[in-house]
Amino acid sequence: MLRSAPRRPVVGIIGNMTLLNESYPVHAGGTMNSEAVAEAAGTTLEALRQKRDRGQAVDLMGQGAARLVAQLVAEGGMKAAISMGGGGGTYMALSAMQGIPLGIPKVCLSTLTARDLSRQMGHKDITLMP
Repeated sequence: MLRSAPRRPVVGIIGNMTLLNESYPVHAGGTMNSEAVAEAAGTTLEALRQKRDRGQAVDLMGQGAARLVAQLVAEGGMKAAISMGGGGGTYMALSAMQGIPLGIPKVCLSTLTARDLSRQMGHKDITLMP
């Protein structure tokens, strides 16, 4: 279904494990990969790896993803957003979804749905699913 759509989906792989654990490979299969997201945040994956600060890495990667998503929205290339992740992935995804206008579907599959994420979700029409 997605392949037959007029526009191809943008796949973003911005996982946190690629930042802090050398035994995990850096994923580069999507058009929004970890390297591009780090660069959009004004840093590099290498710099984030060297600091070994998960909180800062998640925050910066969320900012970078938000900038890239905002660019897609401005170009008219955002029709919907779907994300999935654990703690760090949910935070990064919700940060990125903040720049998507009301009315564009946003779904976040998360392991954190039992927690209060209202601060991270803001005043957006994001559906949060366990």
